Amino acid sequence: MPVARSGEEAISLAQKTVDLIVVDEWTNYVREAFFQSTIDSFPEVSSRPIKMMASKINLEMFPGASFGDSIEARLTVGKIGRVSFDMIVSFYRKNSGDLFCRTGYAVVFVDSLRNGFAPVPGEILAVIPDYHRRD
Repeated sequence: MPVARSGEEAISLAQKTVDLIVVDEWTNYVREAFFQSTIDSFPEVSSRPIKMMASKINLEMFPGASFGDSIEARLTVGKIGRVSFDMIVSFYRKNSGDLFCRTGYAVVFVDSLRNGFAPVPGEILAVIPDYHRRD
């Protein structure tokens, strides 16, 4: 399990410490890398007044990772609505394939000029159904 500390943000799990801020940063990185690699016009999409915001964040931790492990992140999408969708990022140890962390959150779109919800941009809707969670 990666080890990091940031004051009171750290939690203890199975005698290891994980910084919630670091896990959130990993999740954000996976989301941004996904959209940058699947939407050619993502820089233009992200500069529009319609902004993507995360809400309802949850985290599940499982034993099994150690400092220095190589990890792999897998992004899937849950419920897709008019102004939001659920994203799930699962982190696995590369050498064993064991799941050690899963984050989930709703991605909500807001119009920064009108201070209200906005529909999910078409460019994003075009790529997320292929990653829909299969339970």
